[in-house]
Amino acid sequence: MSQSWEPRRLPDAVVPASPLGPSETVLPEVVHRAPRLVHVGWWRLLVAASALAGAALSLRGYEVAPQGLGQVASWAVGGLYVVLAALAWLEPRWSWGLLRGGSAVLMLLVAVGYLVLEQGDGAWWWSQPWTMSELGDNAWSFLVHVVTPALVVVDYVLWCSGPFRAWHPFAWLAVPAAYLSYYRWADLDLYDVLRRPGPEPTVTTAAFMAALLGGGFVVMALASSRASSSSLRLR
Repeated sequence: MSQSWEPRRLPDAVVPASPLGPSETVLPEVVHRAPRLVHVGWWRLLVAASALAGAALSLRGYEVAPQGLGQVASWAVGGLYVVLAALAWLEPRWSWGLLRGGSAVLMLLVAVGYLVLEQGDGAWWWSQPWTMSELGDNAWSFLVHVVTPALVVVDYVLWCSGPFRAWHPFAWLAVPAAYLSYYRWADLDLYDVLRRPGPEPTVTTAAFMAALLGGGFVVMALASSRASSSSLRLR
């Protein structure tokens, strides 16, 4: 005797009860990120434009390219941020924290070393009134010693997502040490604190490097704290 075949209905899946009780529900973790008002590539181009404009304007009145730390660092940082801007579109997953942190520490040295110790034409914007012609002549100094350092430090502290390593501040000393070595080798005579006779220039250099190392740890700690506590992550 033939029997009609009927599809077999599988039992409903049993969902285990939540260990937190019937009144609580386990939800997947959702990471909220602030919307990007401007693509990070354009921001990095702004940093590059400030650095390169200051370096280019500093060429006026010189027969050869200036060899001061501010000008050299501005050329280097400007070129680096042009590359980082391109990488923001090509490889946005990478943060390049080591390079951005090194740039921040280098430009911090430029700003503090010049405005505090030298007190030259970089302090023109607050010390005394100037004519429009003099303002134009010193615009490069404002860009090199104030605007670009501020932009680079802000870029690292507020918008770098890491990685942050304990050895980074030590690595960031390589570029300043290389410049100081070149300064001695080329027998440059640009800064009063480095031209005095006796052991004072050596002591000053060692103090600068120690302060720069401490500043590197402070800058990295601020960036790391912000990255771990804020959902604003511009990479």
